[in-house]
Amino acid sequence: MSLINSHTPKVSIIIPSYNSMRFIDKCLHSVLATDYPNFEVIFVDDGSTDGSLEYAKKTFGHDKRLKVIKNPKKLGLAASRNVGIRVATGDYIAFIETDMEVEPDWLKEALKILASYSSIGGVYCKVRDINERDRIQAAGLLILPHTGWVVNIGLWEKDLGQFDNLKDTMAGAVGLVVKRKVIDLIGNFDEKLTHNIDDIDYCWRIWLAGYRIVTAPKAIVYHWTFKPSKIRELTISERLWEYHFNKALRMIFKNYEAKSLLKYFPACLVLHFLRAIVNIFKGNVVPIYSLFKVIYFFLVNMRDNVIERHKVQRIRRFRDQQLLKRFAISLNDYFSYIKKVKMLTYQVKSLKEDNKQLSLDIGAGENPRGDINVDIRVIKGINVVCHALYLPFRGNCFSHVYLSHVLEHFTYREGLYLLNEINRVLRKKGTCEIWIPNFQAIAVLFAWISGKPRKSKNGSLMVLPMLSGDQDYAENVHKSLWTVKLLKLYLNSAGFRLLRVEGESRIPLLKKFLPNRCVVIHTIAEKVDV
Repeated sequence: MSLINSHTPKVSIIIPSYNSMRFIDKCLHSVLATDYPNFEVIFVDDGSTDGSLEYAKKTFGHDKRLKVIKNPKKLGLAASRNVGIRVATGDYIAFIETDMEVEPDWLKEALKILASYSSIGGVYCKVRDINERDRIQAAGLLILPHTGWVVNIGLWEKDLGQFDNLKDTMAGAVGLVVKRKVIDLIGNFDEKLTHNIDDIDYCWRIWLAGYRIVTAPKAIVYHWTFKPSKIRELTISERLWEYHFNKALRMIFKNYEAKSLLKYFPACLVLHFLRAIVNIFKGNVVPIYSLFKVIYFFLVNMRDNVIERHKVQRIRRFRDQQLLKRFAISLNDYFSYIKKVKMLTYQVKSLKEDNKQLSLDIGAGENPRGDINVDIRVIKGINVVCHALYLPFRGNCFSHVYLSHVLEHFTYREGLYLLNEINRVLRKKGTCEIWIPNFQAIAVLFAWISGKPRKSKNGSLMVLPMLSGDQDYAENVHKSLWTVKLLKLYLNSAGFRLLRVEGESRIPLLKKFLPNRCVVIHTIAEKVDV
């Protein structure tokens, strides 16, 4: 072993911990099972009161690769990482959170990239959800230049290899691996930022120092995407979370060039105020209180802000525009992401935990070619647009799904995938109600005989005016043609049992005696308990 270790770079894995009893067993078991011959785990306890420190010592203390450090008092997340860095002896430093688990080969895959490119200073592992492990939490991050807020690339998409390429990215500390020489150059985490954005600031400084950060697509780690607030508050209260979140003002001040600072610092202040005002109307005064507190913090620490800004600008090798072209996101895209994906998925998870009956209504919307509109009926006024190949919800969320005139707008392959997604998000014995135009309808048969149907440029059938009204807009383009028999076959393939088939028509006799020849098929199917 010593011979192997002498030829293998050492890696120090730093795990800061505070009141993490719920997670620590699986986390440390997972990390210590890493398939790499030369690593140490530095577990830094930040004054836990739940017994997690004692548990870690008792359960894992026999492993010589584990170093357990207890802070003399609660210092915060950034300071705990710095404690780990100071005692680390590795050539590479990896950062893991207590609510994470890792694949055995995650470190090998990360080091393959780091050791192969001198221009790369850090890699960000592909992060999947810890509960639904085929779902992506983040395949990299994008940053909003006005505030330093970030969004997850590929959030809640099924991992089909669509992000399996090296790509420059912004990153956080969830599965970050950095070269020791880069850390020696840029220094430690900013302890005044404490939490939330300290890791974003750190990765930003890696970029400013002239080193790239890329996603390591085969280095897989797992993290809790939709952590309930009651569990999250075991480690940090809402008031403290908001306070540290608003400290983005300091990060913006330190890291931008003068020209960019004049542009983005006022915008950062304005956007934080707008966010706080919106929360006031929602009955939450914590953000505005925290913002004023941070402004006071910023002014009181102005001398230190200037000193730290000077340090950061001294190591600069990239111009701001060079960096923003690589991983910036626009304001419109950011708010679209927040409104239509992230906030929605959190609220769906919350409702699931409360065991409420929840229905999902899916419609083709304004852009049926690849997108679908989703409305949650229990939560009024919330909508999301997501790609047809995945639904941004946890499994077993909904008791009923409505799919009205959607399948015909997609290819058969996409339709089957969507039905499988609906099966995934439905609860046990949940039902799916589908309305779809019937290609065996008598009206369609007459239309074909008379030669009236129009086709789109790519050959797809367009719905006749007699079937659905105006056809002067793209939503009437059909990519697939359905019959009762074909729909039943697809439902069976996707794990459904057909309960009822009805025809919908303005002619009562046709609806009663020839339901399979009506213009619209109406079916109700139940999720099969596998």
